[in-house]
Amino acid sequence: MSNSVPEGWAEFRQGDVANFSNGRAYKLDEWESHGTPVIRLQNLTGSGKDYYYSNLNLPDRQYCEYGDLLYMWSATFGPHIWKGPKAIYHYHIWKVTPDEVNFTKAYAYQLLGYKTSEWLNTSNGMGILHVTKGGMEDLPLTLPPLPEQQKIATILSSVDDVIEKTRAQINKLKDLKTGMMQELLTKGIGSGGVPHTEFKDSPVGRIPVGWELFTLKSLCTRITDGTHQAVKTVEDGEIPFLYVSCIRDGKIHWDKAATLTEDAYKTASQGRIAKPNDVLYTAVGSYGHAALVQMDRRFSFQRHIAFIQPDATSIDSYYLVEVLNSTVGRLQADHFAIGNAQLTVTLGDLGKYLIPLPSLNEQMKIASVCKSISADLSSYQIKLEVFQNLKKALMQDLLTGKVRVNVTTAQRESVVA
Repeated sequence: MSNSVPEGWAEFRQGDVANFSNGRAYKLDEWESHGTPVIRLQNLTGSGKDYYYSNLNLPDRQYCEYGDLLYMWSATFGPHIWKGPKAIYHYHIWKVTPDEVNFTKAYAYQLLGYKTSEWLNTSNGMGILHVTKGGMEDLPLTLPPLPEQQKIATILSSVDDVIEKTRAQINKLKDLKTGMMQELLTKGIGSGGVPHTEFKDSPVGRIPVGWELFTLKSLCTRITDGTHQAVKTVEDGEIPFLYVSCIRDGKIHWDKAATLTEDAYKTASQGRIAKPNDVLYTAVGSYGHAALVQMDRRFSFQRHIAFIQPDATSIDSYYLVEVLNSTVGRLQADHFAIGNAQLTVTLGDLGKYLIPLPSLNEQMKIASVCKSISADLSSYQIKLEVFQNLKKALMQDLLTGKVRVNVTTAQRESVVA
């Protein structure tokens, strides 16, 4: 036994304590409009809700039932507990059946999630692309006794429950904001507590009679893009450099930014220095995301990000961000996006966007409502990050035996170092 094995734990080959069953590949003419649902990767990740169906009579091992453990191994990786009806799983998914004598399903779910994160972090997501079924079966495991597995799984699953509830609240608030913004951009708020009562049709939908449509270009002092200079990012730079991926959910995610040296920043920032109340907009690839610059700090950004300077006498910057991120903005982005490999909204077309415009006072009232919901969203997103970090720390401690659990009590607080 290795000296690194915690006391009471045992070493196993994964294939000796769990069975990995292959899914089935399908031909186009084998899909049906009804029958047994076929689980594909998008059905597990949430990126797609529609199912294909099959009426083929397959071996029992190629079906899964509610509560079965599945593992995604192509393009998207990781374990998933199936919570739907009897189904067939696609070729890019394995069904994992632990023996429940040396290896429990609940613990396997947590351990596979931990191992997957390790692989992705170590190889930047590349090495695991070559993992085979045989490689997974040959994977060496160090497992605690079943009572300890059960206790560890209970602790980790309790954190999972909190994470899922927090995600659900975030999604609920996002839906609320989307619906409210749609309502505000079609009915407005009115003035003095008196709502609008007369409306008119417009190219972006019904709007209050007193509102007008303006092109984005006419409401801004400048629309340009990020640096066209070749800049080299460094790990220990002091100045953030933003990519398209740094702008999501109406925010600038500074933690995802690369960094530049002082000299590289001077090269990149010439003529493109963003200030508070300027707007950044993703124009290439994952296009159509807007965020407000809220702090006065030095940073630079790639040319795939549009740089918008609103005219403060005409439009409130926060209101503009909300319009660009709303259905009104997204539909126009989809209309103007061109290209094959990477869809692009050109700066010229971005300037053609039609912006429904109430008075500045009403704009700020609408923005205030959105800010309130966004503040709640931010609060839950911070909570989610805290719980996710807690889960990572617990996995590192409990799944390696660094911290042992007391299995003589049902209290989760009995985790001891």
